[in-house]
Amino acid sequence: MPRSALVPCILLACACAAAEDEAIRVFARPLFEPVLPETVPAPAEAAPATLRIAAAPDEFETAALAVRAARALEGLRVSCGELKGPGGAAIPKERLRVSRILPAKVKTGTKDQPAERLAPEWVVPADVASQALEAERSACFWITVHVPADAAPGRYAGEIAVVAKDAKPRTLALELDVRPFKLEPAPITFAMLYTYEFRFLERYDPVSPKRRPESEREAFVARGKAVVRDLAEHGMNAIFPHSCMGGPAALLHKDGKLFLPDLEMSLRAAKEYGMLRAPGFYVGQLVNAQYKEAKNFEAKRDGETLRELCKRAAEIARAEGFKEILIVPSDEPDDPDNVKLPVAEKLLAAAKGIDGVRLAVTSGGNRKDSLSKLAELHQVSIFAGGTQEGAWTEAAKSGREAWLYENNAATGHNPLWSRFVFGYFGWRGGFQGVSAWTYPLYAYAPYEPERKREDAGGNAVPEFDKAGRPINTVVWEAIRKGVDDRRYLETLRVLAAKAQGKSGPAEEAQKLLDEIHAGISLNFADYGYVHNEYGEPLPGKRDAAWFAAVRERLATAIVKLQDELGKK
Repeated sequence: MPRSALVPCILLACACAAAEDEAIRVFARPLFEPVLPETVPAPAEAAPATLRIAAAPDEFETAALAVRAARALEGLRVSCGELKGPGGAAIPKERLRVSRILPAKVKTGTKDQPAERLAPEWVVPADVASQALEAERSACFWITVHVPADAAPGRYAGEIAVVAKDAKPRTLALELDVRPFKLEPAPITFAMLYTYEFRFLERYDPVSPKRRPESEREAFVARGKAVVRDLAEHGMNAIFPHSCMGGPAALLHKDGKLFLPDLEMSLRAAKEYGMLRAPGFYVGQLVNAQYKEAKNFEAKRDGETLRELCKRAAEIARAEGFKEILIVPSDEPDDPDNVKLPVAEKLLAAAKGIDGVRLAVTSGGNRKDSLSKLAELHQVSIFAGGTQEGAWTEAAKSGREAWLYENNAATGHNPLWSRFVFGYFGWRGGFQGVSAWTYPLYAYAPYEPERKREDAGGNAVPEFDKAGRPINTVVWEAIRKGVDDRRYLETLRVLAAKAQGKSGPAEEAQKLLDEIHAGISLNFADYGYVHNEYGEPLPGKRDAAWFAAVRERLATAIVKLQDELGKK
């Protein structure tokens, strides 16, 4: 072949190689900044040479990585190996989890003019998610590391590989800075009302009240424990199961006692995974207290049912090592239905004074009159997100606990808002607890394309991957970040108290805490909050960069103050 004939072939080969090199484009964005299938990376979003994570021992931390396909890709996988650190230390690859973020349609707009949008929603393990990506589409991957509790501080390094069939692989460095301090536990209760697998044992059986086959029971118990472990790993320090549907007819007795195997298993699993604060139990669906059931309410009969529930729940709690249990007999009784409020008053009055029981009530909106009336009848208030400052300060003055009730099921998909409420806002408001309704209803669409029967793991309980792990969501991960924000605040506060403000770093630490505190308004309206089922609250100017900057300022202040105390 003449030399001149080779030139076009060489050029064509070079062009093909160049095109092949661009089949996978990698770019990075801050965590919680959306990457959707149609997302096109900006020119400035060049492939990062290094993905960096900083975390304290025993902390979960995540970095995001996006992939853009120039052509259809098959066999797309993102993986990373162990991280090697100082002095031969290492963090095994089992401590790193790669997930693919799948979008779902979420509600937006207003109640009168509802709308939908696509939002990053499901955090699906990469070995479960689809390994295909269409041409001219983007996919987001999360790399999450759970730092061992005994990890030596310092920098750890590893590598992330992005591969696909018939495409040139991409690699980039992964660096983890293990912070030289451990986080203090949060001094308040974090709880997530949740539906759970344990309820499919004897009670609430959709088929019959007979005992299920042992093989089925084992599966329900295993998945129930997986849910509780997931709650604990996301910072929840108290278990708060929901009794779900059924009414008084769902209650069973065994050997002359009320049989509550689901509550017993929940408390046992909570203890196993270190959720040691006072547990709760929502029982409104068992005493004719909710909506249409409330119309069938009989004060004597249902009051006696509630007292029996409370006494038995307290007995189970004591047997599992808990001194007390919180009982919620009615959910948001001051709703506009005008049915639950008088029922709640009668129920709370009927169940007063039971040893080992504290009565709680959820209360939405700003109905201070009814709230004050209920406050005489309960000891723990869990206030809905729309409640203004006056409601919880009123409860606090009365000597009762005030919790913030962040109802994400009604406030739309906004990860930063959930993080803000569980972290900085809960701290600023002085709440003694932050809870939400409900795990797993922070997700708006099923992960599986077809809905399953409820007792087979459908929408009322989490979806599970092939290994039996609950499938998480972006909002749920944001809640964990909020809990950790609170722990960073508490760590700095504890160190500053030890130093007693007598050193430069201690004064700087207190100034930082005061600055953050003063910069957070307690008026929800300042955040663009809309309290209705389609609301999409916005945390003002507190974007992903704000959260990252404040976290680093707190970490820097903690290290300086810790070093100062070490010198003394």
